Formats: sequence, structure tokens, C-alpha cells
Amino acid sequence: MASIRKIAEAAGVSHMTAQRALRNARYIAVETRARVLAVATALERDEFPYRAAGGRPTIACLLPRLDTFSRLVFTLCQLANAHGTRLLLYETPRNEVELPALLCALVSHQVTSILISAEYDYVMPRTMAYEFFSHDILPVLIGMHSEMPMDTLMSDEQALVDTAYTYLSHLGHHQIAYLGPRWHPRSQFAASLQNHRRIAALHGAQPFTCRWYETPEAIPEDILRVLTRQDVPTTAIFAFNDYYAARLLQLARHDGLQVPEQLSILGCANLDFSSYLTPPLTTFDHQPEVMGAQALAFIRQRLDALADGNRPPPQHLLVPVKLVQRASCGPPPA
Repeated sequence: MASIRKIAEAAGVSHMTAQRALRNARYIAVETRARVLAVATALERDEFPYRAAGGRPTIACLLPRLDTFSRLVFTLCQLANAHGTRLLLYETPRNEVELPALLCALVSHQVTSILISAEYDYVMPRTMAYEFFSHDILPVLIGMHSEMPMDTLMSDEQALVDTAYTYLSHLGHHQIAYLGPRWHPRSQFAASLQNHRRIAALHGAQPFTCRWYETPEAIPEDILRVLTRQDVPTTAIFAFNDYYAARLLQLARHDGLQVPEQLSILGCANLDFSSYLTPPLTTFDHQPEVMGAQALAFIRQRLDALADGNRPPPQHLLVPVKLVQRASCGPPPA
């Protein structure tokens, strides 16, 4: 992006005014904000004239964090390079206040489509979706929903939950706990959580315990002592993701609990570090490589259709998850 100083000088405003306009701050005149955004877009187009010069097509990828999505990014980089496509990485906007500056950057780089992923409970507002469409930018959502129809790829969360409880019940566990963040009532993951009790009951895993913690660090140090010393002790824990599972393994070592001999811990996401934990973590793989390849396929199909004057309906794909068995789950203690 062009510097704030250069934008302010070209728009005839102060540095602070330009900065506040790009942040969509309050108490900025509508005309001033529009002038600053127009100047910023023009400056960026002059500095990055890829489309005008017949350069490579450009796709942006919006992610909340890189560590969780490293395999997806690696896959997208490989495929983009193979197809002669520029790939830009940005942070997913957390709210509509951050959107104007992002749109300015996307337009300046002549982005044709974007792949967007966010935290598990995020639903893209209708107004944000309209902004992307109004700038001729095609969004494809990965692991999230929108208030208006668009191409989406999701992990099959219900199958994931069913597989988790089938696996643990076949090992002999009937007192299973789930640990994770508080669910959002409109998210796909929340819908799967509402099925936990039903699925657990089908496999004889009752009573069933849910404990809600916003982050792995928020899990209290005595949680395993509480769960394993009940009248009917918990023998297996299904964690929201591998960070939560890693925290539980840390607490198990602190409490002198042997995993999996005394407590089984099942993770989710198959993050890069999960195989290096002690013991190596049994977890689920969301197959980000499949998601990345299919997301780019969605983009190519939609751009080809639009070039032919067609507007096909949005596509929705559930990507199956895979159970990766390592050494953190086993039969319950006798």
C-alpha cells in the first residue's frame, strides 16, 4: 500500500485525517473519506499496474492466523505458482471497520477473487459480502458462513463428531468430555455441538460433559482432577483442536496422569506439532490440501462461467475429515 504520508499529500489532508479515513473512523466527513480512498486506490494502481499491463491474475487469501493454516497456505502457494497466479496474503478483517483499508489494497492489486477463512464462529455480514461483489471481487469461503449465498467449503463437522465418538466408544470409553470455546449459535461448529449429546447417547457414552473455555490457556489447572475424580470418572476427552489437546497433555503430566493408560486425549486439526507431542497426539485431519485445491477450482469455474455470461448458483462442498491415529488414545483403565 502507498504510504499514509503520500496519500495525505495527494488528498490535501493531514496525516492524521488520512489515517482515520482509511480506518473508517468516526467524525470524518463523507466527502473527505471518499476523496482519501479514491486517492489511495489511484496511487496503488499506479504502483501495481499488473492487470493494466496484462500481468498474472491475482488471488488474495484472507486468514486469521498463519500457524493454524500453514498447510493450506503451502498448498495454495504451490498451486498458484503452477497456474501462473499471484497469491497475496492478508489478515481476515475482524469487523467492518477494517474493511475499507483492505478493499483499497485489494483493488489496487487488481485482485479478481479472494479465499476467506476466519475463526470458527465467524459469519460474514451481508454488508461485507456486498462490498466485495461491488468491487468485482469473487469471494470463496473456507470453514465459515455468510449471510448471503456464495461458494463455501466446510469440514464435515457432523461426520467428525460421529467418528470421534464411534472411535472412543469402540475403545471402551463411556464417560467422555468435550473441551472447547463457547459456541456461536450460528456457526457450523455449534450445530455439530448440538449433536454431541445425541451421538454420544447412540454409542452409550453417557453421562456426557461439556466444558467451555475461550482459549487453551483458560483451562484451569485442576480440570483433569475434577473430571477424573467424579463419581463416574471421565476416561476420554475430545478437545476442540490440537492447542487445547496440548494444554491437556501438559496438565496430565502435571497431575501425574498417564496418557493413554489413565486418560485418552483426542485432538482435532492435525497441526504441525501434534506428532511431536508426548505421547504423539491422535487427532483429526481437515485435509487443507484438498480444501485449497477445491477452492481454486471453484474460482476458476466461476470466472470461466462469468466470462461466458453465466451465473451458476453457489457451490457448497463438505470436505471429509480423516482420523490420524497415534498414541494418545487407548482403552480405559480397568
